[in-house]
Amino acid sequence: MNANAHATAADYAWLDEDLPGLTEAYCLTLVRGLTPEEVLRRIGAREELRITGVEELAAPA
Repeated sequence: MNANAHATAADYAWLDEDLPGLTEAYCLTLVRGLTPEEVLRRIGAREELRITGVEELAAPA
């Protein structure tokens, strides 16, 4: 069985502790069986700017 199959919210507490601004503006969705391009197409995403690295996500949020 996948090691992440039993993950809880506590397993991801580091995100709120390390980058509190991100948890106010973004959500995390786990998807399987689709390519990244297909996921983005299905949610109607469009490219507006490129961001590299987690730290850079806080500014546009």
